[in-house]
Amino acid sequence: MSQDNDQQSSSGFRLRHFEKNRYFQGKLMTARDMLADQQYHADRLETLTKLTAGTGILAGLEISEFEDEGDRLAVTVEPGVAVDPHGRPVVVRNPSTQTLPKPEGSEVFVYIEFDTEQKDPVPVPGEEATGETASEESRILEVFSITARETPPEFDDTEPVELPDFDTTDKSPAELADEIAAQYHEQRRTQIEPGTDPVVFLGSFVRTTDGDWRPGGETVRRPFVYDTRMLYELLITHLTDTDNPHATRIGEPTDYIESELDEIEGFSVRLQQLRSEMQELTDKLEIHTDYVARKSLESGVRFFDGVATDFEEVAPVSRAALDVAEAIRGALADDVPADRDRYQEFVATLVADVRDLADALDGKATEESYRTFTNAVEELEAATEDQTNTVRTATALDRVGETAQSLQPRYDVVPQGGELSQE
Repeated sequence: MSQDNDQQSSSGFRLRHFEKNRYFQGKLMTARDMLADQQYHADRLETLTKLTAGTGILAGLEISEFEDEGDRLAVTVEPGVAVDPHGRPVVVRNPSTQTLPKPEGSEVFVYIEFDTEQKDPVPVPGEEATGETASEESRILEVFSITARETPPEFDDTEPVELPDFDTTDKSPAELADEIAAQYHEQRRTQIEPGTDPVVFLGSFVRTTDGDWRPGGETVRRPFVYDTRMLYELLITHLTDTDNPHATRIGEPTDYIESELDEIEGFSVRLQQLRSEMQELTDKLEIHTDYVARKSLESGVRFFDGVATDFEEVAPVSRAALDVAEAIRGALADDVPADRDRYQEFVATLVADVRDLADALDGKATEESYRTFTNAVEELEAATEDQTNTVRTATALDRVGETAQSLQPRYDVVPQGGELSQE
């Protein structure tokens, strides 16, 4: 029966039949034959690793240093091993530092990727010593590369396998195991993912308002491989705890019922106290939220009036800043901060005016102050997408106003012996 060897292909991992040399006495061996044997072992290893171990970090690979070096970022990754989506092992032998381009946004995601490099050139028989093809590299070293992107990783959010009801079933352990395996294969193995993006996520970093970088929230979701020893130890721990494998409360009710009644009564009193404290905190939060919402608008008028004054010689900028300030004045006159929904709707519409101001500022403000301002505008736009978090929206609007206040006009300067140019 003839079958297509490449059953499912991608840019890397491919599900296919394994092919190797058949040796016999007198067979002429060429480089193609040698490569076929290498490919045979690589295909078997990568296929089994991908479908048994999965993708993720086996050991190590912590990001120990993340430093800003001006226009570059220096990232140091500790030694470790990972399995990439193509089933290939990625090894970092020693602490390794690479410099990466700085992103335009305020968040960056760091990945590690399988790579190769050629080494150890040797003469090629039959070639002239002076020709470009006089030598060829004789070794391929499997290494790695560290990359940074502004796009987050795609995490596997597949629902866990549903276990049978062990207490009521009359099935044997073997039948239960088969049922669990069948459900797993139906969810995870019906379609074999080719793994087109051959990277492993190592961590994320977020730029603060001060320009520093701190670990991002996505770092806690670094993908790990569940190795056999870990699963074995979990299984043994569960099986050997015959008295109470699920850490549940055991014993006859009469053994502890009286003490638990006392505890319940104490819990009830404490619960009432917590409810009272919670209501007090809720009232304070309401007052604080109203305050920050109103303050963000009052401060915004002052900040954007200041921009109009600082850029009064640049008519488009001054006009756009006054439009923002006038819109905020109108909202204050209508007492918009008193209504959370109206406040959120107003700030969402204000983003368009602030965007117009940012467009007008392009090329008219110093590069650093302009970049800081546009980053704050992006944060405000993201904050307005959450219509329920008024404090976040107000904080983001305050941030836009503060960065607007720090905008610096670009001035024409005369270099020595040259014509006018912009700084």
